[in-house]
Amino acid sequence: MANGLKKVQYQSDIIPPTDFDTVYYAEKDDVVAYMRIPVAIVVLNDGTTVKLLSPIISQGEIAPKIWNQSDGGYWDLDYESEKVISLNELKRLILPEGIVIKGGTTKSLFNGCNDLEYIELSHDFSEIGEYMFLGCSSLSSVTIPNSVTSIGSQAFKDCSSLTSVTIGNSVKSIGEKAFNECSALSSITIPDSVTDIGDNAFLDCSSLFSVIIGSGLTNVGEGIFGSDGNSSISSVTLRDGLSTIPRKMFCGWSAFSSITIPDSVMSIGDTAFALCSSLTSVTIPNSVESIGGYAFNECSNLISVTIGNSVESIGNYAFFDCSGLSSVTIGNSVTSIGTCTFAFCPSLTSITIPNSVKSIGREAFSDCESLTSITIPDSVTSIGGGAFYLCSGLSSITIGSGVTTIGSNAFLECYSLHTITVMSTHEINLRNALDTYNGRYTIYVPSSKVDYYNNHFTDWEDVTIKPISGI
Repeated sequence: MANGLKKVQYQSDIIPPTDFDTVYYAEKDDVVAYMRIPVAIVVLNDGTTVKLLSPIISQGEIAPKIWNQSDGGYWDLDYESEKVISLNELKRLILPEGIVIKGGTTKSLFNGCNDLEYIELSHDFSEIGEYMFLGCSSLSSVTIPNSVTSIGSQAFKDCSSLTSVTIGNSVKSIGEKAFNECSALSSITIPDSVTDIGDNAFLDCSSLFSVIIGSGLTNVGEGIFGSDGNSSISSVTLRDGLSTIPRKMFCGWSAFSSITIPDSVMSIGDTAFALCSSLTSVTIPNSVESIGGYAFNECSNLISVTIGNSVESIGNYAFFDCSGLSSVTIGNSVTSIGTCTFAFCPSLTSITIPNSVKSIGREAFSDCESLTSITIPDSVTSIGGGAFYLCSGLSSITIGSGVTTIGSNAFLECYSLHTITVMSTHEINLRNALDTYNGRYTIYVPSSKVDYYNNHFTDWEDVTIKPISGI
């Protein structure tokens, strides 16, 4: 028998097959050796199907390995795989284990393969390189194997027919604009392994309506679903185990109305839910310790908020301009309410400040025109300037015994405010906090401070100082 590489039928006692392997034997000088050779299945854009033995992929082409005598034999010259194929000819491609990626890089590997509709990647791939499938406008689905740890920048950009993506559970990072302009993509699941997502990763995915966020995500770039938010995503699921909702995570998402924050979340980043105009309610679980600045800024349809008992700080502007917000429950671990935290919430009718709060920031409740009364607990030591500025419906306020300072204009233009009760024995500069032209004030103060406040308002008309019985 002539020397060479010959195809044989599968024999279970010789070597087990796999889905894409073909069993061959080499015979030389009456010595027979069996080997398994990986086979790539290629469908060309003219409909032709080709099998490539031991395929080698390089920039622009895929070809069989050329065997020589040192490899144990020669190619069977009658076999159809002696062909170098341009990647631009590909329609479908199934890659086996054992392929060779020439040069070791996948960057731009299938860039511009406009006719490629389907691909199965083997575990020889450890990355999806930058621009790897850029402009593959016919690609409809892709499964990223578990061997892959990163998806590069613009890897699938402009894959306008892509409807389905399965991301393997070893991927740690998704680069910027990785899926930019995948306009047919309707849903995406980000596995627990992913920790980083780059800027605009899913920008202009106009059909995307469902997103599942894995538990490992910690770093999120600018506008991952759009620089101005997203108007199509109506379903958002956060997996249990997620420890933080990163900065700008859902900023500008206008379609989803509710979200469940898992008990594993410990922090909500700055602007995480800002401009979510359809969000109607949110419950912040007891696991959360901090709420970042502008976290729910301008959520115009947000009606109710429950803040868990582990939250210690609420950031500046956290609920600024939530025009529909009428009910807020603040947990009993909050120590500070930041600048403008609830400012411009005109529907807010009442709020209970827990006895854990030590400071109320500047303009924290300014322009809350529906507030009618407020009680500052004894734990509060300072009230920032303009804290209740323009709360035009506020008619009475009680200032707790721990308050030592009140900033200027704290109650400026509170046109309905006529009754103030000061429980503190500290000599507070109250006149700088009130509006000179507001009309008549009746101010109740500890008996020991009546003289102080009479002198304090000596040049003000229509101010009556009365003692609080028993203090």
